Amino acid sequence: MTEKDAKQAQAMVVLGGGLNLYAPEYGEPVMGSYAQARLQYAAHLKRQTGLPMLFAGGKGWASSTAQTSSEAEVAAASLLRDTGMRIEWLDKTSRDTRENALRAYEVLAPLGKTRILLVTNDWHMARSVKQFENAGFQVIPAPMGFVQPPQVPVFDYLPSASALATTQLILKEWLGLLLT
Repeated sequence: MTEKDAKQAQAMVVLGGGLNLYAPEYGEPVMGSYAQARLQYAAHLKRQTGLPMLFAGGKGWASSTAQTSSEAEVAAASLLRDTGMRIEWLDKTSRDTRENALRAYEVLAPLGKTRILLVTNDWHMARSVKQFENAGFQVIPAPMGFVQPPQVPVFDYLPSASALATTQLILKEWLGLLLT
């Protein structure tokens, strides 16, 4: 994505990516690593473009009954605390990417903001773009969190937990694309 591409957008939509329900060092829920990285990149883009931001993330289908705050509420508090920036719109109810797209459209379309910058991980982008286009948006992808090759090639041949986690993410996205 180029700066010229980003400036053609009317708003930015950032997709949630999970919560840690309780971080003792903060005494409250905090963003999961995917969501925090997405929010950090969105803050960077907001500083560059001045685009208003919608954070999409309620309580996922598999969320714990102990979850009292939506991802969007935790993201808004985190961004305000850490950067002083505010998120203009919060989607507190969506449970998955499809609902993220539908709820975001309900908020942004009446405001004439249907050309969006979409922030999510690169491995999540293809399915996300499809869902947001199906909802009625023109999407300018703003991928982040690219999977990098290991720095020590000899370890490529050893099993690792991170490789298993990456495989799980890729399989979930492929399944999601098939069902979209």
